[in-house]
Amino acid sequence: MAAFTTDTVEHVCSPNCLGGGGKEAVHRWLRPPRGAWGWSALAILVGLIPLQLFLQNWKLFDSFDLVLLSLLLIVINPFLEEGYWRGLLLDQMQAWPGWLSVVYSSFFFAIDHPLTFGVFSIANRHPVTFISTFIMGVVWAIAYKKTGSLRWLIVGHLLVDIFNLSVLAILNVFVPQVMR
Repeated sequence: MAAFTTDTVEHVCSPNCLGGGGKEAVHRWLRPPRGAWGWSALAILVGLIPLQLFLQNWKLFDSFDLVLLSLLLIVINPFLEEGYWRGLLLDQMQAWPGWLSVVYSSFFFAIDHPLTFGVFSIANRHPVTFISTFIMGVVWAIAYKKTGSLRWLIVGHLLVDIFNLSVLAILNVFVPQVMR
């Protein structure tokens, strides 16, 4: 099972791995975490923050198309984003001071969301989204630096993409009241 997962991720992440180590980098990113388990747990807990939002609005997934788009996003996006923003970028910034690499990668992770997904999405271009995405980026970047693994960061990111109703927000099917 682990070999299947690594090979699958390697193919999905390959555009992000160019110049960053390729197959070797993917294997390194998916290895078991080292160090204190608390950082891995925190990476997952961050993914549970929007759970209440999901529980209150899950009925908005009222068509097969929305469910399918959501499944595609949650299966692919965490690998691509964590592979780039934490894996590739932080690996390339090892000579930087730790705090600076964390802030840099987290800032651009946060600003990327309104610039890509936020073009049409009301929720993704709201300042609350920028702030929350920046905080997630900081937690996940520190967790990667402490554990040397993206394994549980990807799980946390997957949970955020599910519970945040990401596809519904991108398509403006769901726009939180505070963001209208």
